[in-house]
Amino acid sequence: MSDVFISYADHDEQSALQLCEHLNKRGLDVWIRREAIAADSVRSNRMTDAIDAASTFILIVTPEALIDEQCNREVAHALAYHKRIIPILYREVEAEGRLLPAVLAGWFHKNWEVLARDNWEMLKRFKWVYCRNAAEFHNAIHDLMDILNTDTTYLKIHADLLVKARLWERRNRDQSLLLQGDDLHEAEFWLAAGSTHAIPPSPLHQMYITASRATADLHQQQSRQQERRTISRLRLLMGVLFLLVFIVAGLAVLTFFEFDDLRDELATATSAQGQMIDIASTAQADADAMATQAKLASDAALLAQNEALAQATQLKIMEDNAAIAELRMTQFIIDLTRTRESVAVTSSPLPRAIGGTQVIITATNAPTQIPSSTHTPSHTPTHTPSPTHTPSNTPTHTPSDTPTHTPSSTHTPSDTPTPTATQTASATPTATGTRTPRPTRTPSDTASPRPTRTPRPSATPFNSPTPSSTATESIMDMDFVLVTNTPAPTDPPMMDFRFVTNTPRP
Repeated sequence: MSDVFISYADHDEQSALQLCEHLNKRGLDVWIRREAIAADSVRSNRMTDAIDAASTFILIVTPEALIDEQCNREVAHALAYHKRIIPILYREVEAEGRLLPAVLAGWFHKNWEVLARDNWEMLKRFKWVYCRNAAEFHNAIHDLMDILNTDTTYLKIHADLLVKARLWERRNRDQSLLLQGDDLHEAEFWLAAGSTHAIPPSPLHQMYITASRATADLHQQQSRQQERRTISRLRLLMGVLFLLVFIVAGLAVLTFFEFDDLRDELATATSAQGQMIDIASTAQADADAMATQAKLASDAALLAQNEALAQATQLKIMEDNAAIAELRMTQFIIDLTRTRESVAVTSSPLPRAIGGTQVIITATNAPTQIPSSTHTPSHTPTHTPSPTHTPSNTPTHTPSDTPTHTPSSTHTPSDTPTPTATQTASATPTATGTRTPRPTRTPSDTASPRPTRTPRPSATPFNSPTPSSTATESIMDMDFVLVTNTPAPTDPPMMDFRFVTNTPRP
């Protein structure tokens, strides 16, 4: 915003610069055109904006200025928007009350001639300042400062509102550029005061302020409607709140009356919960105890199963051992039978040992020989068979008081010699190396009864490694005695087996 706009012709540039310098010295902001403007330029925006922003429009009046198109257009713009115009006469433009012929000739047949004539008529109404020579220059500056210092506030508001109105007009009257609030109130107050002022507001001022007021009223009305809607909503909300408060109060009263019942129910529920917890604890303890018992029972069953498996294994081993002993015994009997058929029976017994079983073979027609380490009965008869002897009814005597000795262990000496068929034959008087033919029985022999079998002799233990006429063989863990009773040479020898089983503890 500037205080003064100086309009001049190019011929008067020095005078304009001199005037600008003096005004600047007095603290005024002066806008002056420093470059030439083409004659065909029509109200450039730069020039018009500078005129709008200036509080006072000064025209250096000379014949050249009156016939200058740009100056006439600047004056016309200032007149149109009611700017304060101060003409300063530097040279005479009239003679005897008329314009100089040079001025009239300059307007003749110009498209802006009418504009220039109108401007001249309007300029004659303003108060002029004369500066035609150096003597009048100082008085002219003094008078000009008096005028410029008058109504400065009013003219500044005039210029400010004009700039805003012009911008609003150029932007198709954008509502966002209208005045609002305090600016609108101040503009309305200025407009009311300008109606009686020497420089009244321009029509654009009035239009701009009126549009601002209308828009403000519309906004105010919309604001009031919005406020009324807001108040209605608030009232509705308050009603809902009151209703909710009433409902809450009713619920509070009901809750107050039902509080005791709820407290009793809570106590009952708490007691029941405690009982349930106790029951659950007891059930858990019982379950733990049952689990422990089940674990113990499982362990006991597993132990019993292991023991049964061990016993079954031991029994299986014993059965296998018994089967092996039986097989060995059968083989032994077969071998013994073959031996008896090939070797004559002597009077001395034939002992054999199979595994851990003791076997004693005793012939009834020969004295029994007992090892020196074994107890021998005192009454052991010796019977010598004869080929012509007929067996009588007298039973063969077998020592009955021969003690039976069972070894405490199943140890079988490895160095115990087993008598062979040759040894047995040499100990017997009738052993000739060939089998003696059995004599034929007479009818008396046939009719005579068979001798009564003597009681089975007890097993004679044989644990000494010294060889004797009685041989012992161990068959695993079983003890048995093989006794051969031969009542007569004509009769086949009878064999008696006695088994003594020694089963060790598992």
